[in-house]
Amino acid sequence: MIHLIKAHREFLSMLLLTGMLVLGGHLPYRLESALFFVVVFLVALLSSTRNAIQTALLGVSTVFYLLAWHDAFHQVLLSAMFCVSGLICLAYGVSSTIAFVLTSREVSRREVFALVNCYMLVGYFFALLYTLVENAAPGSFLLPARPERLMDSLIYLSFSTMTTVGYGDAAPVSTLAQRLCVSQAVFGQFYFALVVAYLLNKLFQQGRDVGDQQ
Repeated sequence: MIHLIKAHREFLSMLLLTGMLVLGGHLPYRLESALFFVVVFLVALLSSTRNAIQTALLGVSTVFYLLAWHDAFHQVLLSAMFCVSGLICLAYGVSSTIAFVLTSREVSRREVFALVNCYMLVGYFFALLYTLVENAAPGSFLLPARPERLMDSLIYLSFSTMTTVGYGDAAPVSTLAQRLCVSQAVFGQFYFALVVAYLLNKLFQQGRDVGDQQ
């Protein structure tokens, strides 16, 4: 069973991240926040590389989250702890995924799934970053009138920004929020170009290696 999970961990991570994106907004907020952390924590655990420092960071993020969840995010500090715990897990997941892709010697389904996961992890990372900014400086974002679903609105804004869709019903207001959104939009534009170039280069190298062996 463990061997099967390891063999398909990139695909399982993609299912978890996609499921969280689809189900978001349809569950009670506290349950959804718990599900969010569980998913990003599992994705981090399923990442290909792990060392003592990274494992310790995951442990710290779990403690932060449990403290925040226990008090239901009523205080700004506890809400910040929730955001920081998620950011640690997401940053860990992104770094581990990139390390896996860059050290792989061939292009397979695992690498493709890993690249999709990296894109989605960055989307959630910026969503939590926006949540942290909004909690620290209320009014940094123009959002739909659903204050009890703040993170849902900012996940929506994050992926809309990264795909440069920009429906206009959510937007950054403060200078910091605007700079963060611009940074994410630039990342979204360059990500696909870099991924395509990387995959084509890998495929070319694979074809050349096969030709040399023949």
